[in-house]
Amino acid sequence: MNNDAMIKELRRCGLLTFVTYYSKLSNFSIPNKSLFDLLIKEEGYTLNSARTKVRSARNIIKSSKGKEALTYISKKKGSYITNKLINTAKSLIS
Repeated sequence: MNNDAMIKELRRCGLLTFVTYYSKLSNFSIPNKSLFDLLIKEEGYTLNSARTKVRSARNIIKSSKGKEALTYISKKKGSYITNKLINTAKSLIS
């Protein structure tokens, strides 16, 4: 997966979702179905949205780009990027 593909998948997942659920998404002993249910329950996503987010995040992680995606998020600027999100991403990198 190249950098552009990683960013495209990251946008599909959502930066906040990727960071918030990174530990669970990167734990492949947790089935996708359990993650779909979690996102539906905790975030109110539809099943289709939860599927897209989980599959996109796991594609990044399976491609060994998880830490790179977290680094990208930690350096991102924008009104929707909070200090908490940046600090959480940085803590997951180490």
